[in-house]
Order: sequence, then structure tokens, then C-alpha cells
Amino acid sequence: MEATINSIFESYLCGVRNIFPPSHGLRLALDLMEYTSKTSRCFSAITLSANNLRESGACNYQSVGWAIAE
Repeated sequence: MEATINSIFESYLCGVRNIFPPSHGLRLALDLMEYTSKTSRCFSAITLSANNLRESGACNYQSVGWAIAE
């Protein structure tokens, strides 16, 4: 596995659905990123969906920029 969708982080950025309060969800997301960066090689701890970014108000250029930056 090389990547996963970090739903908590994505929901915070895109406003999809908040299961956790933002502070707890972001803490969990950051802990996941820290853990995988230390224990796994070639693992992307976060993948954002450009479509969700567009639906939450990002323009086409912004969503493409996020997709390329990943």
C-alpha cells in the first residue's frame, strides 16, 4: 500500500462530514502521518480527492494544484 485517503483530514479541508471535532480529528490525522513517516518507506499518509475539493469551493486550478502537489 502506498497511499490512503485520510478521511478525517479530508473532511476538515473539504467539509464533507465531521465525525470528530476538528481538533481531535486533526490530531489523529497528524499522529497517523508521523507514525507512517517513521515506520513505513514510500508511504503517502494523505491523499486528497480533487473532486471533493472542487465540490467544497476550490476552483479548477486549485484542485489540479492539490492533485499535482501530492
